[in-house]
This record gives sequence, structure tokens and C-alpha cells, in this order.
Amino acid sequence: MPDSARGWKETVETWVREGVYACEASKEEYRRWMGRIPSYLGALGFEHPPTTPRDFRREHIDALKYRAVGLRGGQLAPKTREVLMSKLRDLLGFYGRAHHSAVLLELASDVRLWRCRSVEPIRPTRGLREPADIDRMLGSCDLETQVAVSLGAWSGLRSAEIRAVEVRDLELSLTDRSWVVVRSGKGGKPRRAPVPPAGRNVLLRATTGMGPAARVYPRTYDVLRSRIMDSSRRAGLGCVRPHQLRASFILFALRAGVPEAVVQSWVGHRNPATTRGYVGRDPLIEDRAALALGAYLAGA
Repeated sequence: MPDSARGWKETVETWVREGVYACEASKEEYRRWMGRIPSYLGALGFEHPPTTPRDFRREHIDALKYRAVGLRGGQLAPKTREVLMSKLRDLLGFYGRAHHSAVLLELASDVRLWRCRSVEPIRPTRGLREPADIDRMLGSCDLETQVAVSLGAWSGLRSAEIRAVEVRDLELSLTDRSWVVVRSGKGGKPRRAPVPPAGRNVLLRATTGMGPAARVYPRTYDVLRSRIMDSSRRAGLGCVRPHQLRASFILFALRAGVPEAVVQSWVGHRNPATTRGYVGRDPLIEDRAALALGAYLAGA
């Protein structure tokens, strides 16, 4: 490994170990995201990409924000760029505070520099707008992958949260409501998410005989992503990625009439606009809301 690549890897590892307060699964994702920065900048034409935080300049940040391309070519999606920039800003801020660097602190605190252009709302693909489509996915994969699909589509967990769930985090009941406890969600925020009967049955079968500290889905992100994509293709739903299952959960919950504030709490969003952005304008939600308003006014 070249010295420059090794230096950047050590930089990222120190930041994750000392400056990131999240579960181990989330830390793995942070390592993966930040490890790609030199490759992104190299693809953008920078002959000597930064290998330490002190090497970063405004032109590097602007290039990543507006022109970043994936490792296989093609423009990064707006939301992907936004996530990338957020993590890079945290990294530079951490080293600025650790080394009392006024230059790094100024870069990390410049809101205008880091603010990404507005992005389109995240919407589920057409093939994931009905619960029956999730059932088709579940029928096309093994039990282990069914666990990941259930926690994503029926409980709204992120991919890192799915991989961090342990058996002791499940509160499953055949006679009462069931829940999954997310002990360290994004930003270190704990929460509870519902587990409907379909997901409960999958989790009960999968965790039989497992100890309380065992992880329910003990695979890496790459394995999770690959298996969900393969299952969706076999089910005839196209290429479905893990985060689209979470988007479907939000859509299903809002269609069911769950108050937006409750859905926001279940999925761990700080801003209600983020929850709305996953759905956009859904005609079925609006029609049901109009009917509910009409019924209320008629009763009054």
C-alpha cells in the first residue's frame, strides 16, 4: 500500500475510533465512505489528492460537492454527495479541534461552503409501493436475508442498524405488540421501532436457539446489499437497494394513517421534513386524509 493511501487510512481510523459516537456497524460505513475520498478526488483530476486533513483546500471540497463521480464512473446521486460531505465535514472538524488548527476549523464551520444544492425527495421505486411486493421479495430469499428485508421494510431500520441488532434487542410477543430496540442509531440516538406480525414471525424463526448477544444479521454491508438486490431481481422488482426498504416502511406507515410525528420517531429522523421527503406526494395518503377530514366535518 502506498504511503499516501496508508496515511489517509490511518487518519480515517483515528477519527472513527476517537471522534465517532455510533455503533460498530455505523463505524464500518464511515470507514468505507471516507476511505473513498482520495479515489474520488483522483478521478476528478487532482494529481496529488489530500492524504491528511491539513492538505484539504476549498477547491477539493467544491469538487466533491458538485462534480464527484463514483468509482465505476457516473455522477454521484445528490443524496449520496450530501452524506459524503457531512461525514467529511465531521472529520475535518474533529482534527481541527484536536490539533487547534484555525484553518481546519474555519473550513468545517463555513456553512455556505458545505451546503449542498437542494435534492429531490427520496421515493421508493414503483415496485416497492405495495406490501405485496415485500412479500414477493421475502418469498425469493433464504431465511437470513428475510431477516434483513423484514427489519428494513416492516420496521424501517437503516442497513447499519439491521446489522447491529442483537437478539436481546427484540421484544417479540404473540399476544401483544412487538418491538425492536435500536440502541445506537444514527447520531447515537436510541429508539424503538414496531415489528408487525409478518416481521415478527420471520424473526422468531431466525433467532430460535440463538444467545441474547448474538447478532440477528451477522453479515457485512456488501453482503446485505448484494443479497437484497438479488432477491428483488428474482421477485421481478428490478434492482432494489437496502435503503429503499426503509423508504417503503415510511410510505406504508403514512398510508396506514400513523401520525407523521410518530413515524418520525420510529425511523429516528431529527427533522420532519426528512420523513416527508422519503414519500413526496402520495395520492393515496392525500385521498385518505381528505376522506378523514370529510367524515370528521360531517360528524361535527
